[in-house]
Amino acid sequence: KKIVETNTNGRITKYKSLGFSQELKKKLKKEKKLYQYREHIKTINTEFNLKNINKQQENIALLRKSYIKKISLLRKKQKQIKIKNMKKKEQERKRTLVLEEKFKQEQLNRKRKQEEIRKRKQREESERKKKEEEDKYRLRIQKA
Repeated sequence: KKIVETNTNGRITKYKSLGFSQELKKKLKKEKKLYQYREHIKTINTEFNLKNINKQQENIALLRKSYIKKISLLRKKQKQIKIKNMKKKEQERKRTLVLEEKFKQEQLNRKRKQEEIRKRKQREESERKKKEEEDKYRLRIQKA
């Protein structure tokens, strides 16, 4: 007489009878061992996978930290470069202002010199005309 119990998967878990052969008992023992072995392997695999997942998360965290550091360094460098460029622009602007001021001064000096030269020429011209008038007047007086 056989009484068979099965689990939800349909696997035989217990035989309740008295007249079973030794071979059947050995088969049941082997199947039980295989089932335990498979379950053991499953637990080992899940633990291993969990460890790998933890390692991956740690690696990701380390990478994130290093990237954040690199990004902050890059931003600092960019700020320094911006400041340098602003300083260069400011110096260039000051230099151009100084050059423009010098150029204006030179133009003013040129205009003054030209004005002085023009006035002197006018004076010389007027003096020459006066001398000519005087000379003409003297000639008339001498002729008379």
